[in-house]
Amino acid sequence: VCYGMLCSSYVAEKIGIMSADARAEHDAMVRLLTDRWALPEPKPSISKVMGYAMNDSKRGILEEEAHEITDLVVSRIGQIVSDHPSNLAKFDKKYVEEWFELMGFPLDTEQVDAIPEPSDAAPALLPAAPVDGTMELDYLTFADRTPIPAYTGVDVQPEVVSRLRGLKPDRFLVVTDEAVEKHYGSYMDALGSDGTPVYKYVLPCGDQCKAMKHLLGLIDWSFESGGTRSSVVVGFGGGALMNITGLFAGIVYRGFRLVYVPTTLLAMHDVTTSIKTSICHWGRKNNIGIYYAPTLILMDLAFCRTLPQDELLSGLGELCKNAALFGGDHAKGFVEAFSKDVLNECCGGAAESLTLEDQDLVKLTRLGVRAKMDILCVDATENLQGMVFEYGHTFSHAMEKAYGDGKIPHGIGVCYGMLC
Repeated sequence: VCYGMLCSSYVAEKIGIMSADARAEHDAMVRLLTDRWALPEPKPSISKVMGYAMNDSKRGILEEEAHEITDLVVSRIGQIVSDHPSNLAKFDKKYVEEWFELMGFPLDTEQVDAIPEPSDAAPALLPAAPVDGTMELDYLTFADRTPIPAYTGVDVQPEVVSRLRGLKPDRFLVVTDEAVEKHYGSYMDALGSDGTPVYKYVLPCGDQCKAMKHLLGLIDWSFESGGTRSSVVVGFGGGALMNITGLFAGIVYRGFRLVYVPTTLLAMHDVTTSIKTSICHWGRKNNIGIYYAPTLILMDLAFCRTLPQDELLSGLGELCKNAALFGGDHAKGFVEAFSKDVLNECCGGAAESLTLEDQDLVKLTRLGVRAKMDILCVDATENLQGMVFEYGHTFSHAMEKAYGDGKIPHGIGVCYGMLC
């Protein structure tokens, strides 16, 4: 690590981020250790070292060009330089090669390719998408875990399919629910147009899907369908479906690659922005689950146009919770969405019928995502600072279970829990 820091400071000065004085101060501190532990001889060739460097696990996060490499860069001690959630930056690999040469690593005229993954490993997580996209990219950062790319757009079905196909799995395992299958069953039809096998499993809607029998059914189905570590699981539905799909994907083969394609407002801003997965068992809510992060999140807000009122209100209920917790823009955005003038304008004068314009849905979704990420970037498992998101949930869960699964939309239950 210390030698890597010396290399990074060299690069930082070369690209104009770190001054010579700042680098001297930085390197003097680092050399307190490196002067006591010299690199062994003989040193490996530069091409061999760079082969490993270009295959580093961070590569792919920033969608580098072939000549670029990713690492963390500082401008001086205590000051990280990056506008990316991962705190990473990308730069030309030639500066790294220069540093190795200065350090006495031998030149090698033979080209050495990046070190391949073991043959049974899953493909790289973040391949470049083969589209000039209309979706906007954000990165969701859960503490020290690899940032997750989340794409958002409206009416972006071709790009959703293209980004899924860009993962190049040996097969797709699509998990959906009865309502989505009825209204949007053809949305994923093009997934298999390149010959990739596509298997689909349809679950009941809402919390009824979060049962042990359905989890076991998914596991059996994945084996029957020939699922491997190179397969991709696609969760295509609402929040409850995401919960069980994430749990299923996380435990088979100790983890399939997982993509969330949420179809409800609640799932978009509140469920896919968490790494919690769960089912309900023995009459309790969310009492079996693991923490498991998706590879990719793809949000097409066009689904929200056709949501039943209960589902739309459920998604807004969690935003109401955020408004109460954080105030500021969260409260302002939530209240503005319920402005009588706004509702009258998009509902033809019938404000009691709630419909939101696309731009309002995008704004509210981003507010919801920001609320989660502001906390989960330091508390990924929601056991410390993230416990604030449990506001209203104790009594909501009690009411939801007492009424029976699906009787009270979750977000509405939360609002009643808040009143309690």
